[in-house]
Amino acid sequence: MTQDSSTARPAGRGRFLLLLALFAAPVLGAYLIYFYWPGAAPTATTNYGSLFAPIRALPEDAALVDSAGGQTRAALLENWHYLVRGDTDCDAACINALLMTRQVRLSLNEKRDRVDRLLLLSPAADIPGTAQRLAAEHPHLQVMAANPALQAWLADVDADVILLDPLGNAVLHYRLVPGEAGIQEDFKGLRKDIKKLLKLSSIG
Repeated sequence: MTQDSSTARPAGRGRFLLLLALFAAPVLGAYLIYFYWPGAAPTATTNYGSLFAPIRALPEDAALVDSAGGQTRAALLENWHYLVRGDTDCDAACINALLMTRQVRLSLNEKRDRVDRLLLLSPAADIPGTAQRLAAEHPHLQVMAANPALQAWLADVDADVILLDPLGNAVLHYRLVPGEAGIQEDFKGLRKDIKKLLKLSSIG
């Protein structure tokens, strides 16, 4: 028994139109949301840290100050940097941030050389003394102070850790979660962010 061609054609056309609608619906939906209902667009991000929006570029006159009073800008460039801020010393929260960034850096294995850690103290701090006190547990840590321009650049950033890219842009900042559960959460989140950035970036 053969199928009537007059009924086969409408059925085939119907299937074609259904497939066309299935493929076109996402594109049409995205178009309508973008142009007519932008508030309905998804806002979730996959990064753990908070993004600087827009990304904050390092001022031309921002620099680090060493224990002898010499200033350098180069130490903020070339590699990715975890920036941990102290005051005249490194208190418990500062130590926690140093330990977290150390473990994240070590977990990167062969890519760890692309990431540096910097403890930023106030100019009145005992930089050599603090560096010596921390050297045993943090052998690759740079301990410096901020010049006035760098202090002003970071004055309104409420964060325990700031991530700078190799061009001197502040990309992400983190408020660490207290407690044992927070340690695990922060480690996974910071590690996920830096691994993704190192994979996507050819700089640093």
